[in-house]
Amino acid sequence: MLNIVRVECVAFCQLVDSTGTISINTRNYLLTFFVQAKQREVTELLARADDLAVQNKSYQEVYTAMAQSLSEAWVDLNKQLDYRKMLLDQSINFHESALQVSRPLC
Repeated sequence: MLNIVRVECVAFCQLVDSTGTISINTRNYLLTFFVQAKQREVTELLARADDLAVQNKSYQEVYTAMAQSLSEAWVDLNKQLDYRKMLLDQSINFHESALQVSRPLC
């Protein structure tokens, strides 16, 4: 009976290994860094769309809609990256806590 518990405990310890989550978290951090580096370019593009809307009255609605759509997508992308970071951080904390609890059992 004790051997079965030990085998299940070892399997659990392997299951809650947070290495994969840490790797994903690192990639998410880098992705966030690269997206934030593009902030200036997106801001310039939005300003350019506003200028085009003012200059081309016939396409004003098109350029305004384009700028609004890009702005909303940019905000949504940043929110998704922040939410993903929060989930990954919580996952890492869970795995680390599970390992601390399971070590005495193994």
